[in-house]
Amino acid sequence: KEVKDDPSEYKLETNGEFGPILATVLSDALHGRMTWGHWEQGPSALIAVFRYSVAKESSHYSVFYPGFLRNKQEFPAYHGEIAVNPADGSILRITVQADFDPSDQNVRADLLVEYGSVEIGNKNYICPVKSVALSMVRIPSPDFALRNHDYDNASFFQMRVNNVRFTHYHLFRAETRILTGDDAAVVGPSPSPSPEGMPAKEPAKVPQP
Repeated sequence: KEVKDDPSEYKLETNGEFGPILATVLSDALHGRMTWGHWEQGPSALIAVFRYSVAKESSHYSVFYPGFLRNKQEFPAYHGEIAVNPADGSILRITVQADFDPSDQNVRADLLVEYGSVEIGNKNYICPVKSVALSMVRIPSPDFALRNHDYDNASFFQMRVNNVRFTHYHLFRAETRILTGDDAAVVGPSPSPSPEGMPAKEPAKVPQP
């Protein structure tokens, strides 16, 4: 959308916490650098923490930020940590910290996602339980630029934080019934309009065993 001059128009929005961000980081890290970090005390046992870094040329971490005419997209270099449960290999935490060039308008675009065991339909799944996003960018002010004929300084810093907890997971199920040709014949054909254009009476249905 077009960039507005009103700072209240800018909102920090994130997506990918339910899978894409994890797949993106793991895929990019294979082409980057990953090293051992440290052991960390988790809720019930020690967890292993690895550090990684991804160069800009290999980055698929997408960041949108406002410009004077339209929003811009960039794939910056980034680094972070991946916390793993050594007992089963499940990932418990992932952090992403963007490494922008000094000339970029962005200052920070960081993300943290924590995962935990969630019971859904009497089964336990590893799902996102918390997400924290931090953004600091230069917000352009076209009105200031037009009034003062100064585009270099027509901006101001704005920081936004999203702190989200994912709760109330539900299991969605659907039941289907496949009818054979004989079953369909027992049910009967669908009603059709009468010649006068009035709906015909629905044919009686034979109860099925």
